[in-house]
Amino acid sequence: MSLAAARTHAKLLEAPIYQTFVPGPEISIDGWVDRDGTVVGVVLRRRERVMAGESQITTTFRNDALEREAVRALALLDLRGPVVMQGIVTGDTMRIIECNPRFGGASTTDIAAGLDALYWSLIEAFEHGALPPFTRIAGEVRLVRLPVDMVLHDPDL
Repeated sequence: MSLAAARTHAKLLEAPIYQTFVPGPEISIDGWVDRDGTVVGVVLRRRERVMAGESQITTTFRNDALEREAVRALALLDLRGPVVMQGIVTGDTMRIIECNPRFGGASTTDIAAGLDALYWSLIEAFEHGALPPFTRIAGEVRLVRLPVDMVLHDPDL
């Protein structure tokens, strides 16, 4: 959108917010922070197909520099439990543009990659025991979401 078009559109809004455009691919960063504030682990994901803000196709990947940045950001945010962040990547740096302290829609991808935030959250909530260590799988994981029809046979429907 051009500056002129943005200014014209802004006149229709009560309190417009402007954000600098940062070119580069958007990624998801999923992490989990224990009750003591220690970042247990992070998993990076490419967002290959997004619909209504949710990843329909997403693939994990490794990048040591981006993983260190993600861990540093999570530690500074002082959050606990599962966190999903979005970032724009430029080279080996990223700008975090969104942070959601919750389980994300693609959390099953993280579980398959070794970041079992749901299990760890349950252990902390109910057992107060030691957590299994985060062990990232050697390969990568791709999640593909598909709409599924279910046919139920019941005479009382």
